[in-house]
Amino acid sequence: MFLNGLPYAFFDWDAAGIGDPLDDVAYALWMWCRIGDPDNSSADVGKMINIILDSYGLCNENRKSLIIKIHEQIQRVENQ
Repeated sequence: MFLNGLPYAFFDWDAAGIGDPLDDVAYALWMWCRIGDPDNSSADVGKMINIILDSYGLCNENRKSLIIKIHEQIQRVENQ
């Protein structure tokens, strides 16, 4: 979606369904921040994660559970 000619948001209809929005955030972090890629420094990954979480407006309480959610997403994909 664009606002005033600039990218503002996006829609991801792949596997759309009712679920926990934190699962979507966790999956995005895992994929887009390339968590686990040895070519990425932990500092760079941390910066990318914070940019996404700040942009999403995720509160500190929800941020605490994301490492578990990321792990759940990795397991979900491995079991498909």
